[in-house]
Amino acid sequence: QEAFVKHHDRQEFLFMIGSFGLLYTCALSLALGEPAQLRGFAWTSSSVLYLTGYALCLVGMYTLISKFLEHFDATLLNLSLLTSDFWAVLIGVGIFGQSMHVLYFFAFAQVVLGVVIYHSMPIKQLEEPELDPVESRADLEDAVDVV
Repeated sequence: QEAFVKHHDRQEFLFMIGSFGLLYTCALSLALGEPAQLRGFAWTSSSVLYLTGYALCLVGMYTLISKFLEHFDATLLNLSLLTSDFWAVLIGVGIFGQSMHVLYFFAFAQVVLGVVIYHSMPIKQLEEPELDPVESRADLEDAVDVV
């Protein structure tokens, strides 16, 4: 995803994700994997609204991720997504009164530290060396002579 977003058009990326995602979901997952559940599904107005809301959330997620990947890289995205579990813990502890093991907070601190360290270091861009056509041809001829 990252390479496609950085080197191609973002709209093309979103179109491809949507097209292949729709094809995979409809053709493979539903029709081949779960035909009985698909036939027995109750198409009520609330279920259609839930599915529409889910689809809109996916559209928003892929749109924002593609925008994020234009400026940053996939490693930072993955490290940042790891912090989403922390919000679930905060809600679980604060609202539902659940208790968490102490090691969870230690592990979360390591994730945050990893994000900070990774983001604080400059990204090294590898440059491809430019080869002189004459030199590369001579090297090729030398290699052929050896064989």
